[in-house]
Amino acid sequence: MEQQKEEQRERWRGLLSEHKNSGQSVATFCRERGLGAWQFYEWKKRRRPATTEPFLAVELVAAPSAGRNGTGNAGPECSARGPAPW
Repeated sequence: MEQQKEEQRERWRGLLSEHKNSGQSVATFCRERGLGAWQFYEWKKRRRPATTEPFLAVELVAAPSAGRNGTGNAGPECSARGPAPW
């Protein structure tokens, strides 16, 4: 069973590589090979490396200014530590 799964993974690895080098649309590539486009996209998704966004720590601190109404409470201020998200 595991050998069949590995053979299938290897087959799709080859097909995805072949498509990348073919210059054909997914529809044409799949039609010529008797594949369903949904299968192609599913395997392409499986082969894609997982990506995650880095965590950005955010800390809320009281603002030192007096505020608009002179009460001394200007509300929270936001500061971020770590790389800028842009």
